[in-house]
Amino acid sequence: MISWWAADDTVRVPGWGIVDTDDFAAYGQWAGGIGSLAAVVALAIVTFIDIRRRNAEARDARAAQARTVIAMVETSPTDPEEVDVVIYNHGPAPVLNVRLEAVEVVVDGERHSDWGFSPSLNIKDIRFFAPVIAPGESARLRELTFVEYDDVVGLPLRTLPLTLTLDLPYTITFTFIDAQGIRWRRAGSVLRRILGQG
Repeated sequence: MISWWAADDTVRVPGWGIVDTDDFAAYGQWAGGIGSLAAVVALAIVTFIDIRRRNAEARDARAAQARTVIAMVETSPTDPEEVDVVIYNHGPAPVLNVRLEAVEVVVDGERHSDWGFSPSLNIKDIRFFAPVIAPGESARLRELTFVEYDDVVGLPLRTLPLTLTLDLPYTITFTFIDAQGIRWRRAGSVLRRILGQG
């Protein structure tokens, strides 16, 4: 029980004894200040967490369309002995400026990455895959081949006699621009935004 002494500006506080009222008021101000500081710190932490969450959601929303664009190797519909590279757009919007950067395959433990498509073996002209792939559509390059190059001249010498089947490990790397104008690169299952472009 707190009792006031009118004669002097003191108060009797059980367990503390007699305390000057100015000092007693200062304790309350200190407690209020510490509480206010704790509230500001808590608000800053909650705001920081909320901003990070919103940024993560925005990044996820930007990548939603890009995650729906995939590349596969499929049996050629014109020749079951051949394989084609097909890029699918399973998203709700078109993708633009699709460029095939690399196709790699491992056959008998050996990695092959100099690729082309029959009948042309000049792979330097095949990088541009499709100007637009509409929603739910695909683009196909027929009859994937791997070639041996002349390192001096830079031209293909011959087509390698590889038997390409669907069960081989292929890695297809391609780039495209999504409907928001963001350029993406997919290498196999890894999708990355290309910063500063598109």
